[in-house]
Amino acid sequence: SYQPNIEVENKVVSLTGKVKDFLAKRAAGENAKNTYGVKTVKNDLLVQPVFSPADEIIEEHVEEALLWDPVVEKYQISVDVVNGEVLLNGIVNNAFEKHRAVRVAGGIAGVVDVNNAITIQSPTAVY
Repeated sequence: SYQPNIEVENKVVSLTGKVKDFLAKRAAGENAKNTYGVKTVKNDLLVQPVFSPADEIIEEHVEEALLWDPVVEKYQISVDVVNGEVLLNGIVNNAFEKHRAVRVAGGIAGVVDVNNAITIQSPTAVY
């Protein structure tokens, strides 16, 4: 059973326990952060997927999902996976696209965390 534990002390929310996927972990953290009066969130939720495919399969599925996503399909985003943790690298035009890539990767079965090393193209860059 997935039941996060929530503790609040001095306007700091601590999240512990287990969740089924990365997007659930991220959503819990965002919900806590958006709660009135909360200053800091420590998101120590552990992702324990129902199904854990091999890293190579996760990598392949993340790459395919990024290629099929209409927001980030035009970028060359590299994907590396170790023990279900995804590392994204590449260059995009804005913060929305950067966060979109994390959301797409985080929705793949077996992903336990997403490290986003994508950089945003400088607005003053020459094309």
